[in-house]
Amino acid sequence: MERNSIYDIKSVEDLKKVFKTFKEAKENVAQILNIEKATARSWQNLYEKYILPKTQEDMYFKDEVSKNIFYLVELNGKLQMDFLGVSYEFYTDEKKANKWYKQMVKKIHPDICRHPKATEAMQSLENLYKGMIRK
Repeated sequence: MERNSIYDIKSVEDLKKVFKTFKEAKENVAQILNIEKATARSWQNLYEKYILPKTQEDMYFKDEVSKNIFYLVELNGKLQMDFLGVSYEFYTDEKKANKWYKQMVKKIHPDICRHPKATEAMQSLENLYKGMIRK
């Protein structure tokens, strides 16, 4: 399942159609949202806890790239890190920080992304990453 198709899920029934089993649904939702584990006890709970908030949060941005660029360019400090999904672990585990950084670069690098603020976002990302790895 592609990341953008999570936004096509409009109900619990849609969630059940996309995934064969509840276990598969939890694993895929965790992977799509880039979290370690999706914990839920029912299809309804999984939908309300992970899918619904994500679709509501993203209705103000035309795509994931624009959202991340906004977070990098317009926000700072703890708020920026919270929205970007940066946790304390990224400052203590260089491998996690590096993996996250590479994923972000693939999305927002000015050679790939045509967003007008891609260069500015890339500079902000580099500064954030340097702080994580202390260089």
